[in-house]
Amino acid sequence: MPTVEVAPGASVVVRESERPSREREATPPELIWQSDVDAAHARARREGSALLVFVRASWSADSLRLERETWSDVRVRRAAHGLVLLRIDVSDPNAANETRMTRFGVNRVPAVVLFDRRDRRLGALEGPTEVDALLSLLAKAH
Repeated sequence: MPTVEVAPGASVVVRESERPSREREATPPELIWQSDVDAAHARARREGSALLVFVRASWSADSLRLERETWSDVRVRRAAHGLVLLRIDVSDPNAANETRMTRFGVNRVPAVVLFDRRDRRLGALEGPTEVDALLSLLAKAH
């Protein structure tokens, strides 16, 4: 990489395309969630990937905090990279949402459930979830 001399007090702007590739690769991409349960399961089987299920509700302060603070954490995004991600919204209290929660063994929201590539449950977190706890769960997928 060339060296650039800058006069004292001058400012330098480095465009994204000029950053070393190591810096660009250090920030993982945003998480892309699927919402169709059957499609997510099919994709996980097809790709031989683990499936991470996030059950949330708009009325749950803990769900909103998880979305705002935990899922945006760079370490979490890096650890979740390569997994099939499924977000299930159970905001409406109805039979279909109750069935979804039962299907994934969830008793409260928010919940994060991890399944291996053979659809075996590896672990789950329910209620308020900190970054370190989520990282521990995600480590089971690799």
